[in-house]
Amino acid sequence: MSSVEGVGEVKVLIYMKNSQEYIVEKDMPTTDSVNGENSEHKKEEATVYTTNENGNEVPFITQTRRPKVDGVVISARGASNEAIKLQIVRLVMALYGVEANKVEVMTMG
Repeated sequence: MSSVEGVGEVKVLIYMKNSQEYIVEKDMPTTDSVNGENSEHKKEEATVYTTNENGNEVPFITQTRRPKVDGVVISARGASNEAIKLQIVRLVMALYGVEANKVEVMTMG
């Protein structure tokens, strides 16, 4: 942001809603067993494994969810100018997908 005209030194603090999450592939084998008149139908979830480059078995990851940004606080030289402050807020909104009410811009002294 310091490359934005009118903005000098910048410090940014980003609040995350959660941490990175890995979703592993699950297999749902079904088992049927019959004991006289009683029959049972079971579904058991089991993690699917794959082999990595070192030959070790590791869970098969199907998806990685990135942490969500919950808020951003910025301290910047030049933010006393309302036009520059608005430009910083819009930039943060575009970069991190947060609403304007979750972005606080303060003037650095």
